[in-house]
Amino acid sequence: MKRKTLSNTEKVIDIDIPNNLIKGDQPACQINALNVVFHNLGYDLDIERIKVIFNYDESDGAENERHNFQKFNNELQKIGVPYRTNKIGYSDIHDTFVQFSDGKNGSCVPVFFEMSILKIIAPALKDVYEFNIGNNIYKEDKKHILLLIGYKKGGETLLFVDPLYQLPYANKEPIKISYLDVSQHSRHIKSYIKIILDTYRLKDMKNKGQTKIENS
Repeated sequence: MKRKTLSNTEKVIDIDIPNNLIKGDQPACQINALNVVFHNLGYDLDIERIKVIFNYDESDGAENERHNFQKFNNELQKIGVPYRTNKIGYSDIHDTFVQFSDGKNGSCVPVFFEMSILKIIAPALKDVYEFNIGNNIYKEDKKHILLLIGYKKGGETLLFVDPLYQLPYANKEPIKISYLDVSQHSRHIKSYIKIILDTYRLKDMKNKGQTKIENS
């Protein structure tokens, strides 16, 4: 598969880990991913409220339909967060890089994978989480989210962190995954959660005197 050429040879963003992440014995990668993204944008969210919005279940995980993200966007507006989110598709994984190369956002990018991606990254996770690798963890109808934080070699090597099996254990060492492996283990999904700064909403919130919920 031919990959797009990136203008910069490499780019990596540093992230701060929130202290209320759900640990890897629950399928909470999506809840954790949103938590990490907004924490690093300067907002701490009510995780229990987010679970309700995405109909989170401790066995099946969180829903990621359009109506879930619309409810989430309504919640963000309600609490004074000038961002919107949506699950959108991409033709090439490099299309997602604009999210953290854009100075208005600068956030990591939640990318959806097939669960089989864990076979690739398991060795990198062993030191922080010894998860039970069984048949259930690789069910085809299940998805997993990794957070894209950068790239090297012009995008040949992509850098991720795992919001469920890594970050809750205070480890944020980037996991290196080749472009070809990313393409293979996301080929039936090819989607990510886009975080958009809504300038109209930001202006409206400023006019109304709404206050940001800043990190402590």
